[in-house]
Amino acid sequence: MSENIQDYLNRGMYGNKETNVDERKLYLSTIRERVIVALTNRQVMKNESYAPIVELIKNYPDCHMYLDGDLNYSYLSKYIKIVNKLNIPFTIFNDVNHETELGLVLATKNRAINKNDIFVPEGEF
Repeated sequence: MSENIQDYLNRGMYGNKETNVDERKLYLSTIRERVIVALTNRQVMKNESYAPIVELIKNYPDCHMYLDGDLNYSYLSKYIKIVNKLNIPFTIFNDVNHETELGLVLATKNRAINKNDIFVPEGEF
């Protein structure tokens, strides 16, 4: 019983225990096994959006888009417009203690898909 009380106090003081902390920092709060596609900051900052993103969203209607809050909103807005139009939720992830090279992660909400190739080569834009 005292162990349950200590767990309860620890959760209250420090929050819930999180799995794969480093992986979640890299993939903007989600884990690798759920990732459909990941774009680097550099790719997100390009003038045009990644065209296949709409088709990927349609193929995975239970998806969620995670965006790097360190990027200027002007770069993120083109993707926010896409997910708003398709009624897909998104999260702007801000972690002041950790930088990531990923600017956008499209992932399923609660199921693993384990795609092998999640990164887009520069030449595909």
